[in-house]
Amino acid sequence: PEEFTIQIGKEISITRKYVKTISPLENSFTLYTHVIRSGESTPPTASIVLVHGNSENSDNFLEVAIHHALNGFDTHIIDQVGQGMCSGDRHGHFTIQEHHHQIVSMLKEVRTDIPCFI
Repeated sequence: PEEFTIQIGKEISITRKYVKTISPLENSFTLYTHVIRSGESTPPTASIVLVHGNSENSDNFLEVAIHHALNGFDTHIIDQVGQGMCSGDRHGHFTIQEHHHQIVSMLKEVRTDIPCFI
């Protein structure tokens, strides 16, 4: 499937999907994860975008994302190029611009009506 959602209890919803990145690299994509508090009638306070470092992947931040969601934040994570479930050579040498393209691709998934912290 292109997208799937995991429900944790009644409070947390984790949606994962592949997002095509705006990149000069051919067939570039990233695994995007969105963690929210489900069933909440109050809108989130803000969005938090978590970006991992080298030799890591988005799974390292799932527990932190759940914590933020439980506290009223809309949380977003991606796998950086060449890491985790993302396209690209494993632990290759990528430019800042290539990383920038991935982050911009993720920001297109973020709500624009609330503050966003990266």
